[in-house]
Amino acid sequence: MRPTAPLALLTACAVTACSGDKGGPAGDSGASSTPRGDCNPVDPGHCMFPFPSSFFLEADASAPSGQRVRFGPGSLPTNRDLVQMTPDAWNTKDGFPILGAMVALLPGVSTDGAAGWDEIERSLAADSPTVVLDAATGERIPHFVELERFTDDPARRALILRPVVPLGYDRDIVVGLRGLVDSTGAPVDAPAPFVALRDGGSTDDPDLERQRPRYEDVVFPALAAAGVDRAELQLAWDFHTTSADGSLGPILHMRDEALALVGDGGPAYTIRESSDFPCDGGGTIGRRLYVDVEVPLYLSDWNPGPQSRLLWGADGQPEPDGTASVPMTVQIPCTLLQDPRPGALLQFGHGLFGDQGHSESSSMGRIAQQGGFVLYAVDWTGMKAVDAPYAGIIMSDDPSNFASLTDRLHQAHVEGFVATRLMQTGLAADPALQVDGVSLINPSEVLYFGTSMGGILGGAHLAMSPTTSRAVLNVPGAPFTLLLTRSAPFEPFFAILEAKYTDPADITALLALTQMLWDPTEGGGWAPFMGGTPVDSVVPPTREVLVVDAIGDRSVTTLGAHVVARAVGATNMEPLLREVWGLPSAAPPFSGPALLEMDFGYEEPTDQFDAEPGIDAGPHELPFSSREAQELSAHFLSTGEVISVCEGTCDPR
Repeated sequence: MRPTAPLALLTACAVTACSGDKGGPAGDSGASSTPRGDCNPVDPGHCMFPFPSSFFLEADASAPSGQRVRFGPGSLPTNRDLVQMTPDAWNTKDGFPILGAMVALLPGVSTDGAAGWDEIERSLAADSPTVVLDAATGERIPHFVELERFTDDPARRALILRPVVPLGYDRDIVVGLRGLVDSTGAPVDAPAPFVALRDGGSTDDPDLERQRPRYEDVVFPALAAAGVDRAELQLAWDFHTTSADGSLGPILHMRDEALALVGDGGPAYTIRESSDFPCDGGGTIGRRLYVDVEVPLYLSDWNPGPQSRLLWGADGQPEPDGTASVPMTVQIPCTLLQDPRPGALLQFGHGLFGDQGHSESSSMGRIAQQGGFVLYAVDWTGMKAVDAPYAGIIMSDDPSNFASLTDRLHQAHVEGFVATRLMQTGLAADPALQVDGVSLINPSEVLYFGTSMGGILGGAHLAMSPTTSRAVLNVPGAPFTLLLTRSAPFEPFFAILEAKYTDPADITALLALTQMLWDPTEGGGWAPFMGGTPVDSVVPPTREVLVVDAIGDRSVTTLGAHVVARAVGATNMEPLLREVWGLPSAAPPFSGPALLEMDFGYEEPTDQFDAEPGIDAGPHELPFSSREAQELSAHFLSTGEVISVCEGTCDPR
């Protein structure tokens, strides 16, 4: 049995001396030989803030970005039971997320004058109180600003900046705050340690002093070039984003190795059960098969739980140890059985803590029937029904084990790729998928339909898929940390966190940390590669995506759907329900990526999007069952063409 991450990577670092106790990109000028402390002193309100920060990076020639995250043993939050999160899983990363939140703690701060979710353009204005810059290009990065929802205590309520487009891989990012006020309109105070850096005051804090060169060489000059007066800054900092190789390389390695292991002939499989159904009287699915697929296993334990972790080889890459028997559901529409011919393959991705049984819904039956698609589905290992209790246990006991959930999602993507290979090979030639010797599978055309969680994880799956050229992402979103605090289904997990952590700012920090682990498995970490730019030569050169959302969705916020739509280069369908920042619009018919927004009579919040979502998921399920969305999905998947399916605006009430 190979070691689990991050032990293998940390061992490799020890052997190659890839990191040390002091110095690094935060600007260690050699002014102090004192080992770096666990907490960033720039903002004394919280050990980790401002976050993310170059303070928690150090030089590492073995990392693709040349840097490595370095949290100390006391850097991460401690719960009421005095369980301190351990940083091992995070310290394998070579930078911070490309769509992650930027967080600061300025007691009493309000969002007055800053860009809200519905005025993103404000963040690009010359006088915006919040400024996010690419340090190399000086380009301003669009974002919106909000206060965290976990407390009403102005002293502990974090200020959050959320980018609405990717920051880019392997980039230096600078953040500046100025002109921020409290609820009375009075300016909020700048933290005293930051004032010392800003105004040139001397200190005896080695962790503050080792950052001074970075501020003088990068942070303050970048902001000055953008027209931000140094003297008016209330807080500023910088960080470096992860490289594409550093973030995505391991899962791409898994994809390539797993497909090489099963070979061109595909994996071993067993048809466990096959049933036929009448196609007269409006039937849509005429045959359903339950299949067991042998998939390379990259986990220490295929069953859920904190012990289920990726296995890592001596080369620092995930390595399989045997195989797992993975269940798969395959369905043949009546369209193909009645008029035997090869149909395109349509992979289905299910919702949060669901399973492949969702593919047996009447909605998917109608889409398969209309398009003549062979429908197949596996579970999302890590976010399937049996995983749900363990997610709660992890958050309650020790969030350090959160990596077991995202490690399992790495395995889930492998299972999806191997399932596709089976559909293209063994099952394409199997008599159970033939009529009178005619195969019902066209192995050269692979499509994807993901709903909810299947749309969130589906963005990553599409971006790294070697076969999928067209997809429908139904009520999706990215990144996860934008979605979670707006999602009714996650309320029980928030209740656990609020019971376990005395400081609300710790919860904010914890959620920001999780994005670093989510990234390789969901669309937020893959945003630049979901649309026209492939991550490598294995992926089809173009991928056309239809994004469908529902105004007022309280399960997956439309803000996240808009991030996905911008990432894939979507065109907003006219007539418009509303304009979406950063998207062009056009009236169908047209070809290429598109956004369909639907209005089922629910209103978006009018004040703050981080308001308590409660238990009502709103219209989240309605697009999936909408005949209009089903018709457009089937047509788009078949042709790549966007057509009108609604009379006027799409408000099928």
